[in-house]
Amino acid sequence: MIDLGFSSLAGAVIAASSGRDAAFANRLGFWIEFFGQRPVTTLITDDVEDGVKHLVGSGELFRPDRARRR
Repeated sequence: MIDLGFSSLAGAVIAASSGRDAAFANRLGFWIEFFGQRPVTTLITDDVEDGVKHLVGSGELFRPDRARRR
């Protein structure tokens, strides 16, 4: 079994995406940086929770200057 690194797998997903969501690669970029080349089979829920906590703490999860205008 090949143990793919997260950034390699995510890069393949970005390459295969349709491009309809212009911000998709940008959003996935956080996770690529956060998990790096860590094998995807080692990731657990706690790792994702750590990433979300990091996003919340950094202020990048919601930035009012980027909020959609209605």
